[in-house]
Amino acid sequence: MAWVRRWFRYFALWGIPFVVVALLLVCGFVYWVLASQVGTRWALRTALPYAQGSAQGVRGTIWDGLSIDHLVLALPDTHADIERLRLQANWKELWERRLHVVELSAHKVDVALTSSDEPKSDAPFKMPELPISIAVDKLALGQFLLTQDGTPLPVAIADLSSALAVDSDSAQLRLYDLMVANESIRAGFQGEVELAGLEAPYPARADIQIIARGLTADSPICAKQYLPAYAEQSKSDRPAAKVAVAQSTTTAAAQTLKANANANAKAAAASVAAQTPQQSQTKANTQGQLAPDSQSVGQPVDTPSAAGVISSEPGGSAGLVDEERIQEPVAVPEPEPLPDCVVNAQITLNGSLEQATLLLKGHGQGYSLDASAELSPLDSVPVRQAKLAVKLPDESLLDADFAWDATQEGVHVQDHFKGQFSSNKLDLHALLGDVLPDALLNSQGKFDVVLADKEQILSADVDIQLLQGSRWNKQPAIGQIKAKAAAPAQPGEPTWWRQLHLSDVLTDLKVGDNQVLLKGDLGISGTAALDLQVKMPKAEQLWPGLELGVASAQGQLRGDVSRHTLQLQGQYDLGGKDSTQLGQGIAQADLALEGSWHFADQGKAAYWDGQLSRLQADHAGLAVRLQSAMPLRFTDALRAPEPARKESLAKTDATSAEQPAVEPGVAPAPALANEGARPVDEVQQGAGTGSVVNAADGSGAAQTDKAASMEGGAAAVRAAQPPLEPWSVRVGAATLSTSVDGEPWINLRHQESTYQPGQWASRGELLDLVLSEPRIARLLRKVGVREDPEKAKGGGVKIARNKKTQPPEIDIKARWDLKFNGALAGQVRVDRVAGDVQVFAEPPMSLGLEDLSIVIDAKPTSGTTSRLDAQMDVRTKDMGYVTAKAQTPIHGLTLDENDRKTVSIQANIDDLSWTRLFLGDAMELGGRLNADVNIDVGAKWAWTSRGTVTGRELRFTRLDDGIRLIDGQLDASFDGDIFRLDSLTFPARLRVEPQEWRTATWLKESPDAKDGKLTVSGQWNLSTQQGAFGVDIFRFPILQRSDRYAMMSGNINLDMELPRIAITGKVVADAGWFNLDMLGGIPTVDSDVVIVRAGDEPAAEPSQAATDMSMDIDVDLGRRFYLTGYGVNSGLVGNLRITMAGGKLTGIGALRTRGGRIELYGQKLLLKRGTVTFQGDITSPILDIEAVRTGLAVEAGVKVVGTARRPRIDLVSYPEVSEVEKLSWLLLGHGPDDSGGDMALLLSVGTSFLGDGEPFYRKFGIDEVAMRSGDLGSAGSILPVESVVKSLNSGTSNEERKFIAITKALTADFSVSLEQAMADTGTVGRASYRLARGLTAEVSAGTVNGLALIYRWFSKD
Repeated sequence: MAWVRRWFRYFALWGIPFVVVALLLVCGFVYWVLASQVGTRWALRTALPYAQGSAQGVRGTIWDGLSIDHLVLALPDTHADIERLRLQANWKELWERRLHVVELSAHKVDVALTSSDEPKSDAPFKMPELPISIAVDKLALGQFLLTQDGTPLPVAIADLSSALAVDSDSAQLRLYDLMVANESIRAGFQGEVELAGLEAPYPARADIQIIARGLTADSPICAKQYLPAYAEQSKSDRPAAKVAVAQSTTTAAAQTLKANANANAKAAAASVAAQTPQQSQTKANTQGQLAPDSQSVGQPVDTPSAAGVISSEPGGSAGLVDEERIQEPVAVPEPEPLPDCVVNAQITLNGSLEQATLLLKGHGQGYSLDASAELSPLDSVPVRQAKLAVKLPDESLLDADFAWDATQEGVHVQDHFKGQFSSNKLDLHALLGDVLPDALLNSQGKFDVVLADKEQILSADVDIQLLQGSRWNKQPAIGQIKAKAAAPAQPGEPTWWRQLHLSDVLTDLKVGDNQVLLKGDLGISGTAALDLQVKMPKAEQLWPGLELGVASAQGQLRGDVSRHTLQLQGQYDLGGKDSTQLGQGIAQADLALEGSWHFADQGKAAYWDGQLSRLQADHAGLAVRLQSAMPLRFTDALRAPEPARKESLAKTDATSAEQPAVEPGVAPAPALANEGARPVDEVQQGAGTGSVVNAADGSGAAQTDKAASMEGGAAAVRAAQPPLEPWSVRVGAATLSTSVDGEPWINLRHQESTYQPGQWASRGELLDLVLSEPRIARLLRKVGVREDPEKAKGGGVKIARNKKTQPPEIDIKARWDLKFNGALAGQVRVDRVAGDVQVFAEPPMSLGLEDLSIVIDAKPTSGTTSRLDAQMDVRTKDMGYVTAKAQTPIHGLTLDENDRKTVSIQANIDDLSWTRLFLGDAMELGGRLNADVNIDVGAKWAWTSRGTVTGRELRFTRLDDGIRLIDGQLDASFDGDIFRLDSLTFPARLRVEPQEWRTATWLKESPDAKDGKLTVSGQWNLSTQQGAFGVDIFRFPILQRSDRYAMMSGNINLDMELPRIAITGKVVADAGWFNLDMLGGIPTVDSDVVIVRAGDEPAAEPSQAATDMSMDIDVDLGRRFYLTGYGVNSGLVGNLRITMAGGKLTGIGALRTRGGRIELYGQKLLLKRGTVTFQGDITSPILDIEAVRTGLAVEAGVKVVGTARRPRIDLVSYPEVSEVEKLSWLLLGHGPDDSGGDMALLLSVGTSFLGDGEPFYRKFGIDEVAMRSGDLGSAGSILPVESVVKSLNSGTSNEERKFIAITKALTADFSVSLEQAMADTGTVGRASYRLARGLTAEVSAGTVNGLALIYRWFSKD
């Protein structure tokens, strides 16, 4: 022991002082680090590099309070950037195992997270045990930014001001202020959250107030964008006084909140230095608990002054110390909040994850919400009980209650759902807008449902009523929908649904005069007796603008699953007066269906087997009848047999009993409900599979979870496994017949059709399809195409047809046999059985059909592709044949534009007269045509062609225009996309001999009139729609009629690039003649009258913008063009260049007469000069015509000058004499006597010169001689010459104003007249030209000279 004492003495002498000195040095170093600014800076500079960090602007000490302007930390997968960090703590309380932070604040925190490649742990979260308690008096944050892999947080978080207290078994958060915003919403949060335990099930209490305000009109919380009708009501109905009171309340509440928070913050900051340890402990405990009752926050209200703008400071400097207050604005959206887009809400939560109570109250924009719920978050149905009350701006109400209860029945869970709802004056139109018509609902309803294992129905009762005061589409509405369901099967029985039965089924809805009534019983078990009755007399009451006539329907369902029948009858009155026309009158339908259902058994799928025993439909004389019952069969999908449920559960229980403890890293199995610390992940897993926790006693929960999990897993497996055989439908053989007005027409004989997903097949034929003119006309009348008898009374042209005892008809049959299983296979065929097609012409003719068939074959070439071959054959007895073939791949049932397709056409047509079917009766085409053309269609429908077309003995006639081309020859070919017209030649054939002797003599005797022809050649690009054609005319009689004739020579070229068409060329008239007398013998109508045949629609006016046509043609009338008729007999020579550009036709050139005479005024006048000059507008040439009566001392005549639209007609004479003498020499052949006796003599003899009653002046070529009274030379004005009295002797009598008028009509539009006064020597000559209907231009010369434009309109009244 002596050495021990000696060693201890040495240690006490030398060791203890060393240890004391070392401890003093350590304590001094720690004090230097914590209590000095230099030491604090040294510690940060030394420690931060190990965390890849840095600090700038360090002020203060750790012990007394630390401020850092900029702090950066680069941790693994995390980068933090903190600005203006402030930390102040009462470190003395660490002796009492308590960390008391007086202030922890920052101006900005920017955190960037990076995803790690390390696998995430499946272990549930668990709060670590804290060795000390933590109290933070001030936790403030100006702005918080968070990014994950470069993606920023979608919301901005700012203005956080709070207090926090955490110990080993509880936590408390006081939230003074928090602002969360995005581009359209800004929300402020206040409240308190308290956790009574830091382990599952986490008992908690929370009270949160939220004020959210929309920043834009399309903000999700702005109700006006969803319900604009309620938004208008909210604006107009809100009282101003209520807003003022609400504003004052909010201001007071906000000021109270600031004052209380400020007091707490300042008290906590000031108590640190001056307290004794005991006082410090007491104060810290008081502040750490943050008593919620003394600091309750007033409920926010809906006011523009406070909504959405919660102060970021509970006191003057809450969240930051006074000298470090945040001055810069946070990064939040710039727009100011909208005053009418505010939502206030208060959320109160009390409970745990096992059971909690939730209260939610909210209001804003005229809406209010009051909801409460009893929650079981860990259960499969998290809501056990809930109540909801909603009030809308129009004072309408919507209330709803819901309750759920679960009980354990052995291994099964029985769920009981019960609820009710009601609405009062709920305006659906305001809620949903124009989607629905005007609708107001007063309703109530309830339901009571009991389920076993979430899927088996044990019982159900539903009752919904539409109460008095409801309306739909402005019509009163009332009704009820109710039903009861029961399935008396044991829980867990797989075939429980076979015993499901619906009783007391009632659907009775009335809207206005319309009603739907469905009542009876229906079920899989038991006898069904369900009746349906629908009455719809006024469909417009159901929907605005719905005009459907009057409809009604009745139906009955009788029997049970093994044998049942369905009968439906319907009647529909479409209205209208003509019951024989489709769309008018009554339509009726009647069908009957019977069958039975067979359940799946021993590897056989369930199926329904029955037949459609009756089907009848009638409307407007069209009837459809089912001649024999149509078998029907529906087979359900066949699935693999399922294992017994009880055995599965037993195996599951055994497996669970033997299951060892869960190893780290392995997902745990669902825990029992009575385990207090059940992980959240496990709870969510159980909830997803339908687990239920009995919160009352916890018994049986494990079995419930396992049963539900097994059921959910089995259901998932069943849904994932494909069926062994898919469902299918089969329709058997039956015959469907149709008739028209009692006369049988088409019979459809269906043989068999089947369908299942991805494949189908069908076979059948169409018989007795007879088409004839009477039947087609009857069908057209039924669709409304008929001759109007009222129009027929007004006249028109009727085409007489040859009457036959039997109208021609054609009998066609069709049959099909198709299959589809990814690729199409089979055949469709249409054949002529008998009959012919008649061409409607005069006289009618038949095609002489011998064969007409269309065959389409489909042959699979792969699993999803088939080759489609189509062929059409048309053969006639005398007109030849046409064969067309086409081939293309088809993928499934669609064509691919990139596939190659081929078309070939072989035609040998002996007579083209059948084209009158399409050309009408004004044009005729005839001759023989042979064609052999092949067309290849490539990608994107690009095509090329090869082949030849030849024609012989072709003829083309338009009798009305005198055009007749005969004996033509055609040689053409197809090369790629070019149609090449090698030659189309018509020889000149003299068919009509002209009546004009000079033209007829030249045609007979001159060799230059022989061997003429017309040849057309060129090519056309079918793809680009452009080409060029040349027409070579050589001595060809273009026009051959008895009253007109034209033989031309020349060349015309057509250059076309649609829509541009350019016509150029030059033609010379070898011979021509035009008889003007035919114009007077043909009745004509005005240019604004359009003749339309009965049954035809008026032709649309051609659009000038459709084509861009230009023309440049030189016309030379040659030396043998004559004009006769209307007293004219003269030759016509000259040149005219006709051009057209921009739709305007112009002419340059001159036409002049060559000798000849004209009969005018009963006299033969010599045409001394006749020139028509074109200098622009072809409709208004310049006239220079003069004709005189020769062989007299005074040669008098007429001279016409000016334009065709405004001609001027004068009397001329050689030598020059007065106007009266000119007329006398022109009419009488001598000059007038001095007394005017010649005029009196003409009037005295009257008609005595005419032995046949013709007026005597007609002998002189005068059309009219009349005695009139009025102003000489008047232009037809309705106003008098004098409107005021100038003297007592002013005015003239009717006798003094009489004059003689002599009139001669040169043409239908041009006339001349002479007026001679009876009381004085006044004489006036007049020329009139009718410019248009009712519009006349008159030129007067003589005593009264002038030019007048007169419009006359006569009223029928």
